[in-house]
Amino acid sequence: MFWKCCRTTTLAVVGAGRRAGALAAEKLADPARGLFDLLSGAPGERFSGNDAAACLGLEKGANGVAGILAWPGRYCRHLGRQMPVATAGRPDGGTDYYMEPPVAELLRGAA
Repeated sequence: MFWKCCRTTTLAVVGAGRRAGALAAEKLADPARGLFDLLSGAPGERFSGNDAAACLGLEKGANGVAGILAWPGRYCRHLGRQMPVATAGRPDGGTDYYMEPPVAELLRGAA
């Protein structure tokens, strides 16, 4: 779903617009698309890195989820924009990943 969003103006959530969004769609790896789909399909729900990895079938667990977000994060920073995936620290030292409901709604609506 996310790659379809990128092909429209939906990536304006992070301020990229059509041209940059189309470029992002070409470069976004399938696991990253899967993560965006997972999070946008459960707005506001927090997934631990290990839980998200299990949903996506990633062998590297939480480290794999962090790795998936490396390129989209760099790209958003390059544009001076916020990435649509939010994170929060966990008491156990891990990270939760989630998508705010308005962002998830925008991404789902553009699919």
